[in-house]
Amino acid sequence: MANTPDTPPARPASPADENARACREQCQLRLDALRRVNERLTNPDTPFEELEEIDSDTEPLEVEERRQLKVLLSWGGPSDGFVLTFDKTGCELIEGVYFHADWFTYAEERLSAADAELVTTVYLHGHPSAFFHTAA
Repeated sequence: MANTPDTPPARPASPADENARACREQCQLRLDALRRVNERLTNPDTPFEELEEIDSDTEPLEVEERRQLKVLLSWGGPSDGFVLTFDKTGCELIEGVYFHADWFTYAEERLSAADAELVTTVYLHGHPSAFFHTAA
C-alpha cells in the first residue's frame, strides 16, 4: 500500500475571502468594460451618435470628493504609517488604514472607526482640518 502524505482538508472560504474574491472579479469586469468603451471612444471611425450613447451610458452615479492625510511614521525600506480619509470639508473622518511598504511590496490594513479616531486624536490633535491647506 502506498503512503500518502497527510494533507489537511481545504478549509472553506470565509465570508471575507468570498467578498474579496467577488470584489476582484467585479473589478475585472468593470475594467474590461472600460477598456472596450475606451477603444470605441478613441476610434476615429466611431459615429457621433454612438459617442453620445457611450457618454450617457458611462455617466457615474456620483463622483464624491474626499480629502486624505498621510501620517508617515517611517520611510525608506520599510516605510509605514496611516492614511486617513475625510469628507470634502476635511472634518468628518470616513475611514483610516495602516500601511506597510517594503521593497516591491505594499499592504494596507483597514482600521476600526475607534482606531482611526485614535490616530486622528494622537497625530492630528483632534483637528484634521488644520492640516488641510486651501489654494490661495
